[in-house]
Amino acid sequence: MKVSLTLIAVVVCLAIQTGSAQAKHWPDPPGWWLHSSYMTCVRWAESKNGQASANIYEIQGPRASGNYGDYEWLYGAPRAEQDYLAWLIWKTRGCHDPWGQYDGCC
Repeated sequence: MKVSLTLIAVVVCLAIQTGSAQAKHWPDPPGWWLHSSYMTCVRWAESKNGQASANIYEIQGPRASGNYGDYEWLYGAPRAEQDYLAWLIWKTRGCHDPWGQYDGCC
């Protein structure tokens, strides 16, 4: 699990470093996951579906721990990138670990 999260952090860092000169294509997560009741709840609980925060899933930075960390590290990231990274986290850790213990959606 730790290796997978490290891999996700590396992918994000590389994507940020390779610049914004060209648009990135982020793979679409499965529709059943993206539109599921629990992920819809997560987006609403974490950011009011983007209305309260541009970090839709409130994904924390790679060095974040507990309630202290860089909650806005994805501020301004494209929605497709946030959806894809949330999908990777969900595939690795499930729903309860990153979100359910805080927002009760999972």
